[in-house]
Amino acid sequence: KTARKYFQELTSAVAYLHAHGIAHRDLKAENMLVGEEGELKICDLGLARYTVARLNAAGTPNKNFKPETDEEQVVFLSLAGSPDYVAPEVLSPHGYKGTHCDLWSMGVILYFMLCGYLPFYSMAKEERLKQKETRERILSGDFNSKSRYLTPLAADLITKLLIVDPTKRGTITDI
Repeated sequence: KTARKYFQELTSAVAYLHAHGIAHRDLKAENMLVGEEGELKICDLGLARYTVARLNAAGTPNKNFKPETDEEQVVFLSLAGSPDYVAPEVLSPHGYKGTHCDLWSMGVILYFMLCGYLPFYSMAKEERLKQKETRERILSGDFNSKSRYLTPLAADLITKLLIVDPTKRGTITDI
């Protein structure tokens, strides 16, 4: 019940950001706070960026600004996010769309809330090997969707968010 409550609040907050043309790009458990009334708050928007160009090439306001259109989203090339939560496309040299990365991170967060551990975490002892294995697991989308902590519906939702191909990944509306 607690995970559902906080995931619903996270979904609402991310939907609000995306509707206003903003991608957080560093969603993770550590960037989620609980307020005095028990409400979820997202913090650390230091890597957040507009997903659609608000200015055209001449530097004047873009009259075609439509944050809800995926086709017109800015393609980011900079590495953003935290290693255990980062979407596979961020690790590729071809660029990525910020809203797609946020959805991947939401899948990681939900998995963490329900299972108590991260879906792509490596148990390797050596730090360099741990990073390499985590990266490989993220790139392949290799995680335990059969964890005993996941109900069939939770596993289905997480599986739809942790799809390696961002064009096939679930959307905020799907959630």
